[in-house]
Formats: sequence, structure tokens, C-alpha cells
Amino acid sequence: MAGGVVAVLACAAADLALLAIRGPLGLLNDFNIYWSAARVLAGGGNPYSWTAVSRAHSGAGLSGVMGAGYVYPPAFIEAFRPLGSLTPRAAAAAFIGLSLLALAAGVALLLGSMPRLSWPKALVLGALAGLFPPVVGALWVGQANLLLLPALALAYRGVAPGLWLMVASAVKIYPGVGLVALAGRRDRLRQVGQAAAAGVALLVAPAIFGMGAGGFSRELGGNLTADAYPTNQSMTGFLTRMALSQGWPLRGIPEVYSDGVAVALLAVAAACLLWARRFQPWEGSLAVSLSVGVLLAPRNSLWNYAPLLLAFAFAVPRLKGRPWLSVALAGGYLLTALQPLVWSLTTEGGTVAVAEYSSSLVAWTSSLGLYGGLAISLVCARLVNAERRPADRVRAGLVGTGAPLRRRPTAP
Repeated sequence: MAGGVVAVLACAAADLALLAIRGPLGLLNDFNIYWSAARVLAGGGNPYSWTAVSRAHSGAGLSGVMGAGYVYPPAFIEAFRPLGSLTPRAAAAAFIGLSLLALAAGVALLLGSMPRLSWPKALVLGALAGLFPPVVGALWVGQANLLLLPALALAYRGVAPGLWLMVASAVKIYPGVGLVALAGRRDRLRQVGQAAAAGVALLVAPAIFGMGAGGFSRELGGNLTADAYPTNQSMTGFLTRMALSQGWPLRGIPEVYSDGVAVALLAVAAACLLWARRFQPWEGSLAVSLSVGVLLAPRNSLWNYAPLLLAFAFAVPRLKGRPWLSVALAGGYLLTALQPLVWSLTTEGGTVAVAEYSSSLVAWTSSLGLYGGLAISLVCARLVNAERRPADRVRAGLVGTGAPLRRRPTAP
């Protein structure tokens, strides 16, 4: 208990310190889009109309890049409506406060899954969670990813996982990939049913009968296109930027095709691993599913890597006696940490001229976050593969599922 409190305080202190250095209400680019869409919705308009959202955005004197406008599920912007009634600055302060509370709750739940967590270790892990670039970056740009963490952490702890995964997917679609961890478990069919019901209520019904019917469907289709935006650390983004580089062997192949092949190969590899391990343990299966989903979802930014905290929660307690996996996990963290630094050296105003990607150095270093995510995912996959299955425990004469394991007593 004490360790969890220390971790939460360390996590919050690390983020607040960085926000104080960069400015407490800094860029908030994505939040401004949410606010503008909520203002349009409150006025009876269509939040998926770029023109309407852009008009609300500029009318409030907000700065930043509008991009494609509001592209997220309708249930999220409906829940966001109350903040749209506030002034942009007051709404931003409330959003940052909610994000910090969600981050604290998520970290507390995840670290609570670690047995015998001492307070020095909790201090370090909490600070590292707060300093994880997708976490602090999500606060800086006003992204919604931190709001997902309590729901994902509850699913990780086995509390109505189907329901909570769909709640997270009502904010961002990609956490729905975690349902793969449920689909392969016959003992969790009830949870699959709960997920289906929640999906209909939170995603399907609002998209069909709610505001701007069809708008969200069009936005989903628009994701399957080339994407060179530097903060997007998806497989699509990587292949798009590399296709602009001199000497890239797949230069002549449309990114949509090469991305489809890469996504299929990684998805099949992950599914085969989980199937071979009978989708157990649950925490590892969910961590692998979400990690791969984060990497493969189109147009996923570095801020969408925040759910990788679940992967760290699964991996860290299992690294004892595995030095190479420890190095790989630390390397994955370091690569994601280096990505914002590289952007500061190669971008101007958050963008990179297309011509600059012709440099192999710029092209390859534009996806350090993706490489880090791959390393973290591979560590989780290796640890899941190393876990004993229940059948293996029985054959080995071991009983129980927790640690330490006990040998079955023999007859006298």
C-alpha cells in the first residue's frame, strides 16, 4: 500500500515538474480540437465537419494545427460536451487535472499488481512512468490517452475486462485489440458477451444514430492512407517516411500494400504465440495484444503508446535472472525517450519537409518510438512464452498458480 502511494506521488511530481518547465497550459493542440468539436456539438452542429470545427477553433482564438479535425468515436465527444461549455483555458485546466487523476489511478492499479513492492522501487517506477514520453507528451498536447489508463488497468487486473476494454475503445479505437486476449479463452466467454454489448452501446449505436451519422465511419476509412506526419509512430507512418528515403528497397510499392503485409505478419505472429500459450497468463496476453495493437493501428501517434505502461507492469516483476531482457526493456524505454529529442533536432514547428526524408538518417530516426515499442512488445512476448501453462504445472507436479509454487505432497 505504501509503495503504491509513493509511486503515484512520484509519477505526479515528475509530470508536474515537466509541465512547470514547459508551461502548465502549453501546446494543448489535440485538446483544442476536442474543445472545438464539443462546442460545435453543443450548438447542434456536426463535430465531424472540419469546416464547423475549424470555425469554432479560430473563433475562440485557439492556436495549433487542426489537421483532419475531430476523428475519434462519437461517445467520447458526447462525454466531453460539459467541458465545451467552459472557456478554453478553464476547460484545459480541468482536462489536465482529470488526466493527472486518471494517470495516478492507472499507475496505482498497475503497481498494485506487483507483489511485495518496496517503496524505493515504487519511487523509481512511479517516476519512470511519469517521465515516459508518451505519458508526459499526452499531457503537453492534451491527448486523451491518459484517460484510458484506469479502464485498461482494471482490465489488466481482471475486473470485468471486456467491459473496460470497450470503455477505453469508446475514446480511442485501438484498445479494442485487447479483446484478442479474451477471444481465445473459453473461460471468459461471458466477458466477450459483455464486451459485445458495451461495443454496441458505446460505438455502434452512437455512430449510426448519433450526431453526424456516418462521419465517424468516413474518418475510419481515411486512416488507411499514406502518413508522413512525424509524431505518428505507426507502421504506416514508418513505411510512408521510409518510402521517401533514397535507397529504401520498397520505394516503388504503395505504402498501403506494404503496411498490410507488415501488419498481417506481426498480427499472425502475436496470435500464434498467444494461441500456443493458451492465452495465459491473462496479464501477459493482454499486454502483448495491446502492445501489438499500439504498433499496428494506423496513424497512431507516440502519445498513443501510453498503454505500454501495462507491458512494463507485466515485464518488470519477471526480469529477475534475465539480464538480456532487462537490457531490451530499458532500450525500448530509451528509444521512445530519444524520439522527442530527435524531433527537436530535425523538425521545425513540429513538421518535417517531405524532401528532408530523402536523407536516410532523418528517415530512419523518425521512427525511434516504433522501434522502442517493438522492443517492449518482444520482451513481453518472450516472457509470456516463458510462463508455465497450467498443464505444464500439473505434469511437473506443481500446484497453485501463484508464487512460490508448491510440490504436490506424496503419499506416505
